[in-house]
Amino acid sequence: MTSLAVEYAELSALATALRWQCDQVGDHALSLTTSAASGDIAQAVLLAPVEAAAAEGAILEAAVKADLMVLELGARALATDTAAELYRLADEIAQAGSDAAAAVRAKAAEEWAEFTAWAYEEAYPWLIDSGITVAIIGAQVVLIDQFGLPLVFLVTGGHWPTLSHEDAAAGLLALLDKIPFHDIDPELRDPDLKENDAYDGMRVDLEQLMNFETDAYNKPKGDSAQPQVVITKVLGPDGVERWIVNIPGTEPSRILGPTGIDTDLATMGSATNASEQSELSQAIVEAMKAAGVDDSGLDVMLSGHSLGGMVAADIASDPELVEKFHIRAVTTQGSPIAHYPITDGVEVLAFEHNQDPVPQLDGSDNPDRPNWTTVAVDNPTRSIDPLDSHGQDQYTTTMAGERDPDTDVRSGGYVVAPDSAISGFMGTVESQQTSRLEEK
Repeated sequence: MTSLAVEYAELSALATALRWQCDQVGDHALSLTTSAASGDIAQAVLLAPVEAAAAEGAILEAAVKADLMVLELGARALATDTAAELYRLADEIAQAGSDAAAAVRAKAAEEWAEFTAWAYEEAYPWLIDSGITVAIIGAQVVLIDQFGLPLVFLVTGGHWPTLSHEDAAAGLLALLDKIPFHDIDPELRDPDLKENDAYDGMRVDLEQLMNFETDAYNKPKGDSAQPQVVITKVLGPDGVERWIVNIPGTEPSRILGPTGIDTDLATMGSATNASEQSELSQAIVEAMKAAGVDDSGLDVMLSGHSLGGMVAADIASDPELVEKFHIRAVTTQGSPIAHYPITDGVEVLAFEHNQDPVPQLDGSDNPDRPNWTTVAVDNPTRSIDPLDSHGQDQYTTTMAGERDPDTDVRSGGYVVAPDSAISGFMGTVESQQTSRLEEK
């Protein structure tokens, strides 16, 4: 039984060669980008703008093609490694005698589990990160082709052109900061608060916090989403009253609207300019005022999934609002919040799945600060679907743990430190108000 051994050995060699090619093409792509941003090109723009723009476009197009090849080679190397491992394990089982077959199969299963864990936890996030980078670089090519290098270089704060994920994201944020979002960011109606007594007396934990998030999305069965802000007054374990404000996330089916893609862009743009808050952030603030949060003197925790987490970070980045509303904590799930200058006195608990592309959109890791905890773990379902990894249900499992179908009890999950600011909000519900987020 040597044919399988030869085959998987050849596949392993091929995977090694693909990874080497991936590194070589990556170096080539970086060289192309360096050439595109060189001083010679910048001088040529002044002397011969038309010709320089054409040359710039050609260089960037070649750089994007090279980066796409890096992504393809990386994916092929992973697939080839997988095939080689399968052949090797099959060969071990085939060569073992009948007496040893069971033991070999058990060993093979253990080794396969180790291999798939590596592929899911290490290789797959790399592919997602590379894919995001390629998409942002493709946007650079289109903009430079349409508007020319000098203007794109200027409006992105000198970050574009680049092949760096972090610089690409920084350039995008700088670009968003210069777009007049009042033209597309919808102005919302004044808050219309309604009482909800369904949760009165209920204990609040991380699972219940995510139930409030579900209420914020407000998706009736068979109907479109009707996003709302959910404002809950709780009695903490120390006998002190506090507020929890849950903010809805993106409605993917909408381009425009209170929680549409345009609001995502506006809110992400405000990460570099706290004075330019999105209409959604302003609407949440107005709802908090209407509920009497500002006059109560009670501490506040803001919480949100995806866009909701960005809005929470946006509000908590304004020192005046932090002081006015006594904002003491922010919890986010699957939100790109690394660039928000959240006030130091606010405790941040951010959950991110390693296979979720959304928290990676800003191109940076979250800050390493005493008041900031980032829980970065694998998607509990082990799905390779990015939408599944970004799903609110999966974040509920990560935060609150797996539910036993027989006992209806959750186990595992994240344990809130008893001395943290967030622990003070894990009390019982005294009252709750909601307010629909609707365009004027």
